[in-house]
Amino acid sequence: MILNGYYEVDYYEVLGVARDATTAEIRKAYRKLALSHHPDKVPEEGRVEAESKFKEISQAYEILSDETSSRHGFSGYGYEQPGSEPKPPPKKKGGKTEDGHVDFPITLEELYKGKVVKFTSHRNKLCPSCQGPKAKPRTCAKCQGSGSIKKLQTLAPGIVTNKYVDCPSCKGRGELFREKDRCKPCTGTGLTDETKILEAYFPRGAQDGHKVVLEGEADEEFGKKPGAVIIEVHQQPHPVFERKRNDLYATIKVSLAEAICGFSRTVIQHLDGRGIRITSPPGTVIRPNEIIKVQREGMPIPRTDTAGDLYLHVDIIFPDNGWCLENSELRKVRDVLPVPAETAKDFKIPENQIDDVDYSITKTEDVSI
Repeated sequence: MILNGYYEVDYYEVLGVARDATTAEIRKAYRKLALSHHPDKVPEEGRVEAESKFKEISQAYEILSDETSSRHGFSGYGYEQPGSEPKPPPKKKGGKTEDGHVDFPITLEELYKGKVVKFTSHRNKLCPSCQGPKAKPRTCAKCQGSGSIKKLQTLAPGIVTNKYVDCPSCKGRGELFREKDRCKPCTGTGLTDETKILEAYFPRGAQDGHKVVLEGEADEEFGKKPGAVIIEVHQQPHPVFERKRNDLYATIKVSLAEAICGFSRTVIQHLDGRGIRITSPPGTVIRPNEIIKVQREGMPIPRTDTAGDLYLHVDIIFPDNGWCLENSELRKVRDVLPVPAETAKDFKIPENQIDDVDYSITKTEDVSI
């Protein structure tokens, strides 16, 4: 009988028992039929048919002997879709072993110039004697090396199907190992210790967090590809320079005389040891908090022949109080300095309405605005 692409199976009829048969009667009928239809008990030419019949008998017994579900509210009919037999899953592939991670602290000087790092690696390596299987393997008899077996699954009362699960005997590997065949050099672990020198190159201008991936250098494991060793750089703070992507920032000190009269001197030592000379021509005034931009003196940009910029914040050093006590000298300085076109006003207010006040000088950053 075909029902929407399914055919009806009467499990009581398969075992040849009545619908009110006891569990003992069902078991007895099953054993008798299983013995007569076992594939190993029939000639070669009838083995395919016997296997199909044996499967049907086993399925009927599994359903009807299940007191918790199949015999209650179930008429004894099952439905199975022709051609819906699930295919066994492929034998499991190992994938990769876990990656190894190394955090490597690095100075700004090293990132500026580029650096080759060599370090010692200790890892598990497949035993050269047994190549990792730990022993001479033999095919699992329960799953015939597939790593999976069929298991009957009841989807709903009267609806059954087969699904594949990991073989409990070999845990899905498809192979078994005997104790007497255990590898002697590795004592059955399948692994040995390996120490080797790994090398990583951090290019000039590499960013903080830059990663070098050494494929295949992580632990080895039988049936799996070795993962990678991933080395990540962590840029250390620098006492002079601050880095923002490809640009560098620093502060230089300039005297008041230099700011007004000009200068030419080496103001800072770069990360590669070079001196950076700044020339401010006479007549060029540098004002407080101005920034000198030096093009292409920042960090090198990897895989290019260019670089970021260097920004020098100017900190003008004013003389201390009392630096000159001679009024005549002060007048000379005042006479030399130009008078701005818009000078500060001296408000014309009657003398009796003017107060002389006490004051102190503080820094801008110390004042909340």
